[in-house]
Amino acid sequence: MRCMYVNCDSNPEYILQFEGLQVMLCRKHYSKLLNTLNKIAIRYKKACLSEDILVKKIRGRVRFVSKKPIRKKR
Repeated sequence: MRCMYVNCDSNPEYILQFEGLQVMLCRKHYSKLLNTLNKIAIRYKKACLSEDILVKKIRGRVRFVSKKPIRKKR
């Protein structure tokens, strides 16, 4: 088994059930997903995996993309 994130060959430590798909992630990519959700929550006062994160499927692998801009306002 390998992490399902694009270009990652690490061993998975977490399994997410998302839109009927089981996504196995290593610690690095799980933390990256949590950090993105945290930034969305700070900026917009709430965050939801199914509403705020787009899961792109690429040849059996996944990539998470924020649907909302998360840069800080200046």
